[in-house]
Amino acid sequence: MSSRRLTESEIKAIGHFGQEFELAAGQIVYRKGSASDCMYYIKSGRVRIYDEFSSGREVTVDVIETGHIFGESAFSGSKEKTPRPINVMTVTDTVLVRLPAARLGAASEEAPQLLLHLLQLCSDSMDRLTRRLEEQCLLDRYGKTASYLLDVTAVQSKEKGTLGGNVPYTHSQLAAALGLNRTTVSEVLKYFDRKRWIFCGYGKVQVIDRAGLQAFVEGQMP
Repeated sequence: MSSRRLTESEIKAIGHFGQEFELAAGQIVYRKGSASDCMYYIKSGRVRIYDEFSSGREVTVDVIETGHIFGESAFSGSKEKTPRPINVMTVTDTVLVRLPAARLGAASEEAPQLLLHLLQLCSDSMDRLTRRLEEQCLLDRYGKTASYLLDVTAVQSKEKGTLGGNVPYTHSQLAAALGLNRTTVSEVLKYFDRKRWIFCGYGKVQVIDRAGLQAFVEGQMP
């Protein structure tokens, strides 16, 4: 996952012209088809971006966390509000800043580089979504989990809790992020632990052999 972040002045501008609010874990931020009238900045916490089908099946597209944005369809430029193409739900207790599209210009005047950095973050989102689509199509549950563990721990960050390869998610949170059953995720993690690619302790998952996980993922790719 990209380490790119907005600057303090840009975050301040978004906060100045936006509205900060908090949601508990498991709450809907918006549903597919609702009007795209604002962008969201994640001040703290994590959200799950997912689609759902008439059968009731859900597919997790991405999980993003502190420092990232979502709801970019609000800035499509259309006079009519573009329908949201996807659902978003909080994974943890989350603090969001809601920035109406109409106020983006004013926020950019306060922080001149904001538009450029938002575009860069949108590019990061497209890259992540491309990887997620490849994973959904090409990888089994083992490959998806391995790829996600590598992605989460790619950046060593005290803020994110990933120092030393630590995975700051519970098994349930990993299951939600991957769109898999919790029992399935636990079985996969035990398999990786036996391979000594990760260490599973009480309430802890740590990546200790990135090369082993990476080779496993590459082995599933055509």
